[in-house]
Amino acid sequence: MSLGSFSAELRTDLHVENDLEVNSEGRFYVLTFIYPEDKEEPLEGRIEFEELIDEVISFYRTFEVPEGIGQLYSIAHELTRHAERLREVAGYMEEGEWGNWYDTYDEGVEPDDLSYGEDL
Repeated sequence: MSLGSFSAELRTDLHVENDLEVNSEGRFYVLTFIYPEDKEEPLEGRIEFEELIDEVISFYRTFEVPEGIGQLYSIAHELTRHAERLREVAGYMEEGEWGNWYDTYDEGVEPDDLSYGEDL
């Protein structure tokens, strides 16, 4: 038995952070951390990158052929471009040339703003 229903509006402040992670088994994940209001402990969402790619492919297969193909090529291009950027920055970091990568990638992030971990 249903006694009816009603609509309600719920508003709350959220802080969302995203991260990429490769675990010890070599699985690549996209992580999303959602901090409701001012809570210290986030809600965590995790999806394996391969699953995400499979879902993207499945999604764009439903499009009209030219649009879906164009999007898949564009996404592939961007992934390649960012992969090359990650490799280049890692190379600069490995060689201890902290400032050089910043000169190449002036994206509004100062080298001093980045954390490289204690062991680097």
